[in-house]
Amino acid sequence: MKLKTKLGLAFAALLLLTMIVAGMGIARLAMLNAAAQEVATQWLPSIRVLGDVRATANQMRRAEAEHLLAGGPNEMEQVEKRLEELKPVLEAKLAAFEPLATAPEQRAGLQSIKAAQAVWLDTQAKLLKLSRGGEYTSEQAKELFRGPSRHAFNTITTEIGKVVDFSEKASVVASTAASQAYASARWWLLCITAFALVAAVALSVLLVRSITSQLGGEPGEAAELARRVADGDLSTAIDVRDGDSSSLVAALRRMQDSLSSIVNGVRQNADSVATASGQISQGNSDLSSRTEEQASALQQTAASMKQLASTVKQNADNAQQGNELALAASTVAVRG
Repeated sequence: MKLKTKLGLAFAALLLLTMIVAGMGIARLAMLNAAAQEVATQWLPSIRVLGDVRATANQMRRAEAEHLLAGGPNEMEQVEKRLEELKPVLEAKLAAFEPLATAPEQRAGLQSIKAAQAVWLDTQAKLLKLSRGGEYTSEQAKELFRGPSRHAFNTITTEIGKVVDFSEKASVVASTAASQAYASARWWLLCITAFALVAAVALSVLLVRSITSQLGGEPGEAAELARRVADGDLSTAIDVRDGDSSSLVAALRRMQDSLSSIVNGVRQNADSVATASGQISQGNSDLSSRTEEQASALQQTAASMKQLASTVKQNADNAQQGNELALAASTVAVRG
């Protein structure tokens, strides 16, 4: 495998481990956030709204007692007016609880509260009517206040208490789940982080060993050998491990052997050229000597040729004189 591929796979593995750690952390944080959101947006608001419902019902219950104890019609009207103002408040509080009632127990409790509210308000109307009747009906009103009215009010508060208890238990369960999610997230993150560290150390060791194996020695050794070869030093001994044929050091060893072979071949060829040059120089010297001898012989031949030409000329002159003498003799002979 190429070094580039190994480095890419090693960094990809580290990135994968980092993503796993991050993903696990995000998932566990999401669980914590869900539990916290459940407590903050469902159970606690429902408990608060039901507390407001109970407080409003208590105000209406006290208003009933104030109506029974009122000193005159004006005071009763004021109490009735306050009751009329509290009724829509109670309805609004119950309406605010409806979107928070997501659990079946909460929805069932809300229906029970509404049913008890209807009974209580009906009993309250009868109570106020009897309370306005004066002394003739005051005892009946008190009996209704202490009996059916109290029972209907207690039913509402009991149902509210049940839903509140359920919401509190659910919030405790959600809080416990959040604590468990935190403990689980911490344990998982520690385990995965430890695994990631071990894997990173293992990958780094394997990568270093792989790079060292491909180099065939220590990281600086190959560079030093390459520098010496570049400087022309082919005498350095390069040790190659057994079975190592593909590392950088092995390649440097083959390069050194190849360069040594080339240098030896060049040296032998240079010696051959030097020997041939010496022979050629000796032949040139011999040729020059023979050329000089031939030139001397040619000079001697030229001198002889010059003497020969002089002799021939003399012979020609003598022949011409002889010819003239012969002509003269011939003339004399003719005359004779």
